[in-house]
Amino acid sequence: MYSVYIPHVSMTQTQEFIAEVFRLNGLGSVTRVDFVPQNTINANKTQQAFVHFYPVPSDIIHKILLDHRNGQGFKLTLQQSNEYWILCKNNNPIPETKLNIHQIVANMQYLEKVVGELVQKVDKIPQLEEDIATLSRRIQYLEEPEWLSEQPVQPLHINDLSLDDDYSFATDETESANGDVRYSPVQPVFDRDLSKFSRDLSTEFATMTPVDVSVCHDDDEYDMEEFEGF
Repeated sequence: MYSVYIPHVSMTQTQEFIAEVFRLNGLGSVTRVDFVPQNTINANKTQQAFVHFYPVPSDIIHKILLDHRNGQGFKLTLQQSNEYWILCKNNNPIPETKLNIHQIVANMQYLEKVVGELVQKVDKIPQLEEDIATLSRRIQYLEEPEWLSEQPVQPLHINDLSLDDDYSFATDETESANGDVRYSPVQPVFDRDLSKFSRDLSTEFATMTPVDVSVCHDDDEYDMEEFEGF
């Protein structure tokens, strides 16, 4: 099967008329004609036609194929009038289908729905890219925070837990370049040693006055001797 494109045919010319012209000029048997409206000022007078036919070996077919091979159109003069058609090669012929018009419309509506859903998904891509960039920045901050790089915090050593100087806990307070207050790890210090504390405690106990603690009995309490025989 071969297909040609006719840029301008009269609005009154039908598929049957075009098929008859092809038969009379020895071009071949036409199977179908696809008409397309014009996008020009003469849209109400002419239309485009895509003619699909089975060519027959002839001189005119040979000339048409030669012109198409050279990128040119073939001028076909109609015998019934002074009108002529320019037969151009159809580079993108629409294949035959067994679907009726209703099935084709249903398929087109389905494709329109699919395309609409794809467009909605494509519209979300910029927002998704922005969300990914935000999450990446947050992860980078958690892995390498700025404050950690400014003043790294060293882990506590066993010597930091010495009990030599002070009971109170002190923190080394420093000020960063931007004015923020920073704190170093807690380092315990004791204000006096344990031996002196023990001596002071012993002195306190030695100077304490003994207290006489006596047990008082109520007058009506039973005499325990009465119960010795039991």
